[in-house]
Amino acid sequence: MTEGGLKLERDFQSEDSAKKIIAHQWHCQVSDLGDFGDIDWVIYRDNRIVAIAEFKRLYRSSERWPNIYFNLKKWLPLMLVGAGLKVPAYFIVQFDDKISYIDVADVDASKHEVNGRNDRGRSSDLQPTILIPVDQMRDL
Repeated sequence: MTEGGLKLERDFQSEDSAKKIIAHQWHCQVSDLGDFGDIDWVIYRDNRIVAIAEFKRLYRSSERWPNIYFNLKKWLPLMLVGAGLKVPAYFIVQFDDKISYIDVADVDASKHEVNGRNDRGRSSDLQPTILIPVDQMRDL
């Protein structure tokens, strides 16, 4: 979660924890891409990129709601870079009870809505999103 668009300390801790778990489970290294754009991580093994990923931390159980909203502006660069590098592009979500992921190539982008906050009066708070059913994601 963020507060006013800024990451909180607990977000950085969750992200670091998730990177360690993924690195261990997938026998790889996970690094931030920093200012590369809207892609969070590069996942590599033996100095070769094996995947790219967007990470989201949801402070709730995976069973609380049936869908996750995936921002369209995050989906597009993952699709393009994954296709260009010929590697999987994952959307990885850490819930309170587990970490799940889906290859964005398997996401049905026709299931979309405009979502966000409307309590601050900022048009940028509403974004086009893709609905991803939690039960279509794989557990780590």
